Amino acid sequence: MDSPGRTSCSLTGEGGETVSIERVLFPTDFSQAANSALPHALEIAKKNSSELVILHVATPHEYDPSNPEYQYLNTGNYEEYLQESMNRLSTSLEPRLDTSTTITRDGSPALGILRFLEENKADMIVMGTHGRSAIPHFF
Repeated sequence: MDSPGRTSCSLTGEGGETVSIERVLFPTDFSQAANSALPHALEIAKKNSSELVILHVATPHEYDPSNPEYQYLNTGNYEEYLQESMNRLSTSLEPRLDTSTTITRDGSPALGILRFLEENKADMIVMGTHGRSAIPHFF
């Protein structure tokens, strides 16, 4: 049994065979909620000798694009913020871990993640959540 706070990863396919995890995708918006999943992604990648891919989907607007009053960000400051955030995150990782970082652009983080997956194989996605219930989104 694993000790508290440790991630255990043992996957079995439909036929009972062990499933290999070669690449773990960690999408992040650099928020505390998103980055709370990073230790779990790291542990899974280490236990499986997997590559860890850190993905950020940059959106060109500050607010929800369906809101007619959304504002565009100052792209120079935004680009600098993205690079600094990605560098800070990647330098905090263990040097022996096989990692890659990607910043992609899309109008929606969800669609950006799906588009990334269409072009890049990932065996597992580990991501945090903002913690709110989905029920209020329906009303």
